[in-house]
Amino acid sequence: MRKPVRLSMTLAMLALAPIAIAQPGSTDQPPPESRSVIKNGNIHIRPENRNMPSVIIPNTVGARGIRPRWPYFHDYQISTPARSRNPATVANAFAGNPTPGDDDRASPQGTLNNAGHVYMQPDFGVNLVRSFTVKSPDPARFTDITVNYTVDGHHMLNEGFLLHFGEILPSGQIVNVSYGEGNAFRQGNWTKPMWWPEVRLIWENHHREINRILEGR
Repeated sequence: MRKPVRLSMTLAMLALAPIAIAQPGSTDQPPPESRSVIKNGNIHIRPENRNMPSVIIPNTVGARGIRPRWPYFHDYQISTPARSRNPATVANAFAGNPTPGDDDRASPQGTLNNAGHVYMQPDFGVNLVRSFTVKSPDPARFTDITVNYTVDGHHMLNEGFLLHFGEILPSGQIVNVSYGEGNAFRQGNWTKPMWWPEVRLIWENHHREINRILEGR
């Protein structure tokens, strides 16, 4: 979806590159002390929030791993009601609109997207992410997932990831969820009061875009 938008620092950070779903039956398990682990050429993601789905993707972004004990670790979550009760429809909306900026559709191989200019950046530089689509690890709880992961050396807010998906409630209602983590100097939890209001607004606006897609507008 082409959306010419100047992205803020937090926005670009949020539009992090790709991550993928842990496939059922996989024997690879990330170490308990880390939330993003590089193993056998893949990125293994087990979010700090254990209610989030675990994912695995090929390490095509130069990832080194994310540690929740690092000083600049951050995490955040945005949840809003979806305007559809169809899991496939919600997943497709996120895949077609993986970032709040000028982007192309996410793909299983990982689509290269430019998250755009970030706050405090001296020029209108390029901040690259890869956007992946991955199958749900638990179709009763989650739709298929779109994941963004920062590209090493090409993103001012490297390293981090963002999961987009629909959470399926027992009632059948679906909740749009955007959940991110990372280790970035400008976006640690210790400075969260400074960047959280902007991050929340960015993703709430993005969820409004998703709901307009779901409504056919």
